[in-house]
Amino acid sequence: MINAVRGKALEINPNSIVVLSDGGVEYFVEISTNCSAYYASMSIEERKSVRVLTVLQHREDAMTLFGFYDETERYIFNQLQTVPGIGARGALKILSGITVEKLILALDQ
Repeated sequence: MINAVRGKALEINPNSIVVLSDGGVEYFVEISTNCSAYYASMSIEERKSVRVLTVLQHREDAMTLFGFYDETERYIFNQLQTVPGIGARGALKILSGITVEKLILALDQ
């Protein structure tokens, strides 16, 4: 398992981030829009050294790296996938539509 990717944020898009590791490997990581906003709000200097927590999904036809700005977001992502009918991309869409804090509050009610 790849626990995290550390390096320079080369590109930050609404649904992905590209991180260049110190070893010269570029990682394409799918992220939520909330996660994207977090990294986009960083200064140019802060973007030179980011850490993106990850979950690697291995399927027959693809290997996909999903990224998160903190452990809570990653935990909620994994928990959402335990709900029947919600896969990794569905969980990422849910995290794009609501902050982790608001989701936790909604579930507690």
